[in-house]
Amino acid sequence: MIINYNKSLKSRLIWPLIFNIQGVELGKKLIFFIIIVVSVVAADQLTKHMIMKNVSYGSVIKVVPGILNINHVHNTGAAFGFLSWLPARAGKIFFLIITSIALIILSILYFKTNARRLFFLSALALIFAGALGNFIDRLCYGWVIDFIDVYVYAWHWPSFNVADSAITIGAVYLGLSVLRGKD
Repeated sequence: MIINYNKSLKSRLIWPLIFNIQGVELGKKLIFFIIIVVSVVAADQLTKHMIMKNVSYGSVIKVVPGILNINHVHNTGAAFGFLSWLPARAGKIFFLIITSIALIILSILYFKTNARRLFFLSALALIFAGALGNFIDRLCYGWVIDFIDVYVYAWHWPSFNVADSAITIGAVYLGLSVLRGKD
């Protein structure tokens, strides 16, 4: 094996950090990821803060009668209140552990994915951002703040928030990306 000592330090150490093994810029993927995550988490936390400050717990504000309310509720469970029967401390610990594992897995998937798969990367970043937004609530309060109440007459969809919307949109994108096979 012949070692070329003429390569500069830049080409031996720095370029492998900037480019992934497929030769696509990791930097662009990271910037794309940060923009999506910061935007979603900021919108999520800002709207939750506004709800906590301006809407008392349990109250309802009719926005579009028969379709949309704003209400302030606390979800101690997962999506749609799933597992909300768990004791508060055990539920908080359980969801923090599960969400931490999910965030790690999503990060690995994101950075191992070819940068040309933009639709798939968008899906992963949206799911990551939504999970992180709800993780912050769970870490700070022990529950997730939900406030969007969509309904038709007496039928109400379970309350949700911006983070839940990002997770749902990301899941739809992920499904479409998998069905399409490639971007």
